[in-house]
Amino acid sequence: MKLKRTALDALFSLVIRMIDKWTCQICHKQFGGYPAPGLEAAHCFSRSCQTIRFELDNAMAVCTWCHKFSPNSLHNQGNEYTRKLFRKRLGVKIFNELKWKYNNPSKFPKINRDEIKIFLLAEKERIEKSGPLILGARS
Repeated sequence: MKLKRTALDALFSLVIRMIDKWTCQICHKQFGGYPAPGLEAAHCFSRSCQTIRFELDNAMAVCTWCHKFSPNSLHNQGNEYTRKLFRKRLGVKIFNELKWKYNNPSKFPKINRDEIKIFLLAEKERIEKSGPLILGARS
């Protein structure tokens, strides 16, 4: 079942694309900024897992071609390929922490969408003023 894309998902995608400087993290194609049609936020672990759905380390900006259509796309290559890319991107420690959160959702309280929205809006404003953080320091 396909998950409904909410306004919070759109804000999350915007922040991810800002963090990655409007650039596909696979083919390095640059997009001109908002709204950047053709540049998406790709999740490492399914966004159906609510505990990490809006975790900044769980997504990266990827063009539609690399995300869904290329023979080497994340969708065509599957979860192991995607996780290998994220492990390289984040480092083993942060990747393993993210994986643990994904595998242990019952250990976390129900997410508060209002708090997430406040955090994402603050992150968007911070990036607009100072630029993105270094990878692995985003959570």
